[in-house]
Amino acid sequence: MSTDLPHITPGVSIEACMVIMSDKTIRYLPVFNENNELNGIISMNDVIDETILSQKEIIEHLQNYLHS
Repeated sequence: MSTDLPHITPGVSIEACMVIMSDKTIRYLPVFNENNELNGIISMNDVIDETILSQKEIIEHLQNYLHS
């Protein structure tokens, strides 16, 4: 079992999570609050889903801008 694994706090951006997960070659990233209690776990699928959603929103805004 590994020790000293990376972890984040709730305020960390999706982009930062992506960098950490890519650099450490991990698929899951635990999220701890300020009291060092586990709040949840972010998976690589969560990061991908959020990135796709963000890109869709940007594309929609750009399309609306071009059509107005």
